[in-house]
Formats: sequence, C-alpha cells, structure tokens
Amino acid sequence: SAESRRLVATGHVVSRLQPRGKAEAKTPPAPVEARAGEMVYEAALREIVYTGEVTIRQGDIKTRSPKATLRLSEDGRDLLSVVAGEPAEIEQGKRRATGARETYTPATETVVIVGDKVVLQDPGQQVEGRTLTFHVGDDKILVDGQEQVRTEAVIRREPPRP
Repeated sequence: SAESRRLVATGHVVSRLQPRGKAEAKTPPAPVEARAGEMVYEAALREIVYTGEVTIRQGDIKTRSPKATLRLSEDGRDLLSVVAGEPAEIEQGKRRATGARETYTPATETVVIVGDKVVLQDPGQQVEGRTLTFHVGDDKILVDGQEQVRTEAVIRREPPRP
C-alpha cells in the first residue's frame, strides 16, 4: 500500500523538492536541494531523513549537518519543515551561524537555530545567544538569550583605509 512505501538511496544522494509557497506570492519559492550520503523516505511518516554530511540549499541559504529530517504535508506534495542538527551550521551570503539544531519553516520563511551557544558571525560583528531567528530574503535577525545567558554582541570596527 501507499502508506507502507519506503525508499532508501545511498551514495552521493541528490534530491530536489519544490515547495508550493503562499498562494498570494508573486514568485514560487526556490527549490530545496539536498545532498547526503544516505536518504530514507517513509511515506507513512511523511518524512525524508538524510544522513552523512548533509547539505541543504534553498536560494542563498545553505545548511550543513550530520542529519536532517524533512517533514512533508499530508498529501506529500509540500514541505512543512526541515530540522537539521547536532550540530548545525547555516550560511547566507557572508553570514554564518552555528548551533545545536536548526528548524526551517517555509510557511513563515524563518530559520531558528537553538543551542547552549548559538553564534552568528558576519563581517564586522559576532553575536551569541541561545536562540537565533532569521528571515529568508531580508537582513532581519532576532537573537534571544532566553534569560539564561547574557546575549553578547561583539561589534568589530573596520580598520581605517589608508
């Protein structure tokens, strides 16, 4: 039956998914490309699990982790979330963030990275906290220390040009 379907692929696996996006959006979201050593698709669970040097790319965002799980909608046609981690690293342009686990939600176009020490680096500054949320396609970032640790921001001045 369709519910018991299971697909396993090993050895330099590459897959591409096209999220549906919002109905009012003028352009569809960029495809999600995943590369890994192994992929397991479980139809009954509506999830795809990638393991082994996993790289997931969508538009200008690239994540790296040892494992990532993609959750699909009930009909299996849309991407609900990507959870990667232990640890997770994300790059967007010149920004780079690291933490224990990250969750990407296409519906809200947000990436949330959590961990005891989440570090965001971009040219000129370094920020640390427990939770970091950034929005796909713009420069807005929210860093939350969750009142357990002091949120730290390190601003580096550019050296004067001769």
